[in-house]
Amino acid sequence: MNQRVSLQRIYIQPFEISLIRTILNWVLDRLEVGGILRLHLMKKPHVPSSPAYESAMGRDGLRLTPQRRQVYEVLMHKRDHPTATEVFLRVQKRMPSISLATVYNCLETMVGNGLVKAVHVDREPTRFCANLQDHGHFHCTECGHISDIEFSESPKTKIPQRWTLPPGFLVTQQDITLRGLCPACGENSSIHADALS
Repeated sequence: MNQRVSLQRIYIQPFEISLIRTILNWVLDRLEVGGILRLHLMKKPHVPSSPAYESAMGRDGLRLTPQRRQVYEVLMHKRDHPTATEVFLRVQKRMPSISLATVYNCLETMVGNGLVKAVHVDREPTRFCANLQDHGHFHCTECGHISDIEFSESPKTKIPQRWTLPPGFLVTQQDITLRGLCPACGENSSIHADALS
């Protein structure tokens, strides 16, 4: 007596998942032994559509993966120049199955496609900036915080007046980072007191 088992994919609607989760958790509550057994069904995180993300990723024929979307949304949500590890920890709250390597790959793809900028400050880990406008950065040497600095006028038009370049040189990109103390660190510093006197 050989019986063949046919496995088929079952497609479940979101409201059915909620019902199944409730029923399974109810059953497990009755079968639970000392809190050891517990079933958690993961909801697929809902991420609103983002035209910038979809157009930039689709432009080069890249797949619009859930992992890339989550990384992008984390960067857009809190624009504080996080490191790859910080991005990983934030995305992991939304998508527990994501790996650090996947986050690195997503960030590399996004930098390569102009969705975010990589910010390099001395020998610290690379940080990622969602601000795509022309701007510089202020790096607090005490606490490590990085803030955007907006230019009062376009720096590209003023380069010859700000710096003397050797003849024939053409600036195609610039990264301006000022270093000092943020307001919080400046209040507690002797440097701040010396600068005011």
